[in-house]
Amino acid sequence: MTLQSASADLVSPQPQQQRWAHDVLNERQEAALAYIREHGRITNSDLQALTPDVHPETIRRDLADLVEKNLLLRIGTKRATYYILK
Repeated sequence: MTLQSASADLVSPQPQQQRWAHDVLNERQEAALAYIREHGRITNSDLQALTPDVHPETIRRDLADLVEKNLLLRIGTKRATYYILK
C-alpha cells in the first residue's frame, strides 16, 4: 500500500521554520513573535521600535489579531499592557 499526501504544500521546504511562519501572519506579526521568543514578551512600543514606518494603529491591530488567533496572551491594561506567547 502506498500513501500519498494531498499536496506537496503539507511539508515545509524549510524544516527549521518557526511554528507560526505561515501565510496567515504578516511580516510584522512574525517579527513580533520572534521578538517574544528572544525576549519573553513584547509591548506595543517594542513593536513600534521594530517597525518605525508603520502607523501605531496598524501595530495595535497586528497584536490584537495575534491574540485573536490564540498565539499571544494579553497581560495588563492600557499603558501597562504586554504580550506573551500562549
